[in-house]
Amino acid sequence: MKRNDILWKSILEDIFDDFLKFFFPNAEILFDFEKGFEYLDQELDQLFPPEADTFTTRYVDKLVKVHCRSGAEAWLLVHIEVQGYRDETFPDRMFTYYYRIWDKHRKPITAFAILTDDCRHFLPAQFEQACLGTSICFRFNSYKVRDQSEAELEASDNPFAQVVLAVKLALTGKCYSPNELYRLKIDLAKRLLKRDFSKWKVGRLLHFLNFMSIWETISLMKSSMRL
Repeated sequence: MKRNDILWKSILEDIFDDFLKFFFPNAEILFDFEKGFEYLDQELDQLFPPEADTFTTRYVDKLVKVHCRSGAEAWLLVHIEVQGYRDETFPDRMFTYYYRIWDKHRKPITAFAILTDDCRHFLPAQFEQACLGTSICFRFNSYKVRDQSEAELEASDNPFAQVVLAVKLALTGKCYSPNELYRLKIDLAKRLLKRDFSKWKVGRLLHFLNFMSIWETISLMKSSMRL
């Protein structure tokens, strides 16, 4: 899990602009990419210190400051949680993140749950609570990797789509031989370079694909040995 944490945190920063474009078709209108992004992950560590037992099992989380085009000082926060296992308290955790981030910044927040588990019926998307006439319903963006179309992901020229595809293939147990992985990487590089993506970004994506595949293969090998 620690290796996957590092891979996810790195790739989300490497292609964060593509992450936004993947989920928001009008991203170029909404966000000012020229102002860059500010990653506030250390603030999340302060909001949820390691000694807080309730939150020590979190998988990957990121908090990013994004500038909008609606004004010189306008910005919002993007909170991303990559969740790799079923956890019935997950909606509660997402809501807790939300109100603590809001309490600190008082800025608009959009929250994403990227679900990389293999549980068919685990699809949290909101937190609800009601008590004697007082109620709250907190909804967040929920994206289940295992439910995505491999064909659509493969056809997409967005680098984040290729990240999702790599994770889904790992979930379904489709481990590649060295030759198959090499061909996949070459085909992917050609598609992305045709769209004028920078060689650096293509290289970072191939790095993610390579190490994700290697790590999942090792994990499967260890599981087989235990059997």
